Amino acid sequence: MPASDWTDSFLDQMRRVGDPVADHVVETLFERGQVSEVNRLLGSLVAADDVPPEALPDVANDYFVKTAVMPDWVNWDDVLEGQQVFSRFGPMAVLALNCASLPECYAAAQGAEVLLLSGRMSKDPGRRIIETAQFVIDVMAPGGLSPDGAGVRTIQKVRLMHAAVRFLVKKHGHWDDAWGTPINQEDQAGTLMAFSWIVLRSLKQIGVDFEPEEKRAYLHAWRVVGHFLGVDPAFSVDDPVDARALVDRIQSRHHRASPAGRELTKALIDQVGEWLPGRFMDGVVVAMMRHWLTPEVAEYLDVPKAGWTRILIGPLCWLNRILDSAADESAPVRRVTQALGRRIVNHLHHTFRGEERTEFFLPASLRKEWHIAD
Repeated sequence: MPASDWTDSFLDQMRRVGDPVADHVVETLFERGQVSEVNRLLGSLVAADDVPPEALPDVANDYFVKTAVMPDWVNWDDVLEGQQVFSRFGPMAVLALNCASLPECYAAAQGAEVLLLSGRMSKDPGRRIIETAQFVIDVMAPGGLSPDGAGVRTIQKVRLMHAAVRFLVKKHGHWDDAWGTPINQEDQAGTLMAFSWIVLRSLKQIGVDFEPEEKRAYLHAWRVVGHFLGVDPAFSVDDPVDARALVDRIQSRHHRASPAGRELTKALIDQVGEWLPGRFMDGVVVAMMRHWLTPEVAEYLDVPKAGWTRILIGPLCWLNRILDSAADESAPVRRVTQALGRRIVNHLHHTFRGEERTEFFLPASLRKEWHIAD
């Protein structure tokens, strides 16, 4: 869809649309009076990767079959190349996810409301970060989007959970209809771009650049993710120019200060600070947020002023570009961000893993690539 078609009228319409396919599953079970079935379904999906068909309601089984169909436009060479980019820079991408992508989502005031109303981020921010990191790793690990990969099943589960949140927030939450539908199509498109384009943009800001075909491949892999998530084809983009235009369009409509966005950001900063021990690490995380976010967005979210660590970022980025032009892979800013991201991943891997993968799972290929010990 041409960027010129993302008009206010069209985007306003998309704010009224959720995910009819997944919503049908949840609404059907509630209409049947099977509230316990909804709880059991979601509990089973959280607790295990694969749930036997006989353990699921028929409407859920139909959903899993229907939503596993591969798009006919998928380019598997591009998907693999995009996943290889993630394999090389994954720890940096995880840091960018926490210090840029999620804050950018929280700056969208209306979208932030559903996260706050769901109660999960403010009450247990660590759980949301774990789930988000797991989602990204499942879909972007090599092979994650193949028919037998972990990514497709993970996406299907996330769609159902989004549908349950939509249903319950509208039914029991203090939801303002002026905000549109909870987790609507426009907000989902913005989140998809935050996890894809904003990660690429953030890494570029610290001196890590990619070839044009690498950017397109990374975006193409996330375009496939968007397909399985049920994001409207109007937002299906894998061209960097279109991705930037979509991000700019959505941000211009929704970025502003809000109590919800500030509360979510504070919870995020506090949680990441707990996982990166030492006051120096706290300062670096805030400095990275201030570096990756525009001053306007940082003020919207009430991100603390960076302390003395902010003076490190500019020189490191400059030195990184100089060394990058000389093909020096040990550029300082890469080492700093890679080390911070690896520490987050290492903490998740060693603290939140369970015997049946109930918490956090890192594939062996990525553990080897990122030097994460078993």
